[in-house]
Amino acid sequence: MTVSSALSDDELDLLQELLRSEVVPQTAMQLSAFDGYLTAIALNPDLIPPSRWLPWLWDLEEGAAAPEFQDMAQAEQMMGLVLRHYNDVMTAVNAGRPAPLFAADDEDRLRVDLWGGGFVLGFQLFGEQWLKQLLDEQPEMLATILLFGTDLGEESLSEHPEDIDAIMEQAPDRIQAALEDLCDYFAAHREQAARDRIATHRRAEPKVGRNDPCPCGSGRKYKKCCGADSQLH
Repeated sequence: MTVSSALSDDELDLLQELLRSEVVPQTAMQLSAFDGYLTAIALNPDLIPPSRWLPWLWDLEEGAAAPEFQDMAQAEQMMGLVLRHYNDVMTAVNAGRPAPLFAADDEDRLRVDLWGGGFVLGFQLFGEQWLKQLLDEQPEMLATILLFGTDLGEESLSEHPEDIDAIMEQAPDRIQAALEDLCDYFAAHREQAARDRIATHRRAEPKVGRNDPCPCGSGRKYKKCCGADSQLH
């Protein structure tokens, strides 16, 4: 199963169709919400493995319900699409070029609310400390997304029905601009978190003595195998 290439338009349509099908719970995310959810996970300086975020894709309310695939082929097909889109979002965010995927309704209006809701859920589940920090330091970065991704924002919009059309028309560009600022904001935090993970891993590695068996499994002593180069310095 390859997870390296971005999904084509046809594959995105197929993923959306599968997320709306009977094989997944009725509480599964729609594609646009899933994209927002993944964007929050990609921005998060902490590494969130698929085993933690996948349950909420199938059940955005409790993270408990699971899909019931027809067969192994269908399961592999869907997981391939899901993980490839995850990798695509991660790559775009890490490169500072986020590309939010807004679904359109039957009247061709972009459902920025679905995307925003997925984004907010991602931070609420896995990045609450980062969310609080951002709200304290740079609340304006999240203002537009919170307007479309929370109940409070929806209530605020409903108080100004005469402005909704103009706000909705501007929303995709405003969210795109906000995401680019968020990429810049979190880039340094992600780099530091990556360095911390490497340092923690190195500290956890057991030290190998010169006369100990080489950990590579060759059967030779460490000083005569992988440690030979280090003896030259």
